[in-house]
Amino acid sequence: MGMNRTNGSKPGYRFTVAIIGGGFAGATLAAQVLRRSGGSISVVLVERGARVGRGVAYGTECGRHLLNVRAQNMSAYPDDPEHFLRWARDKHDPGAKPGDYLPRQAYGQYIAWLLEQENERHPGRLVHVQDEAIALDRDREQTEIRLRSGQSILAGKVVLALGNFPPGDPRLPGKTPHSQRYVCDPWAAEHWEMSRGLRTRIRMFCWSVPALPAWTSSSHCGSRDSVERFTFFPAAACCRKRTRRQFPGRDSGTRDLPQPSADCCG
Repeated sequence: MGMNRTNGSKPGYRFTVAIIGGGFAGATLAAQVLRRSGGSISVVLVERGARVGRGVAYGTECGRHLLNVRAQNMSAYPDDPEHFLRWARDKHDPGAKPGDYLPRQAYGQYIAWLLEQENERHPGRLVHVQDEAIALDRDREQTEIRLRSGQSILAGKVVLALGNFPPGDPRLPGKTPHSQRYVCDPWAAEHWEMSRGLRTRIRMFCWSVPALPAWTSSSHCGSRDSVERFTFFPAAACCRKRTRRQFPGRDSGTRDLPQPSADCCG
């Protein structure tokens, strides 16, 4: 990314706004601040990673991880609803349709591009500090952000855009710290390549469903179960053909839900 990047801070330099966290929320907020202020506001983005705009949600390298919202509803600018769709047709897939569920990887590229565009329009107003914030000290007019490197940043306003924390890890009978038969975090890449023949139990939440295609396409050929407080399964966003399948309901009867087509998830 072409924005000003530093591994530390300028001693005594004060920014108007400091955003801690450079994932989706932090990057889009920085872009909006620059856009709406016309470059009159200085922004520092504190993110320990070299890339910004991805975070956990859009940092995947797997093209089978899809958005769970249609392209027509994914614009970063509320006043320009087709902004993402136009970008997708220009930069990703000329045939992208409003109702398509596009790859999360592409959306991460869109957010990074968005921030770069605003940085080019307002040069010198955005700085990416590649470091980790560990403490905040607030006085009347400014906040000192202390970094793990030992340096600090001064800012008039501070925004915490920390994203999603890792999921909790409940106690299960027989589970050991090194067990390969239970996966708490389905987004953790090291779990995608599982030993053959294992029966893997995945702790399932709505945000983990898009990770399943990567599991089905990995070398793991054992069976997989999901553990969820609810007993119905979300509709597969990537399905082209909609057929009906019966799943037991939590209370009584059954729930009709779509069944993924064979050409959809492999």
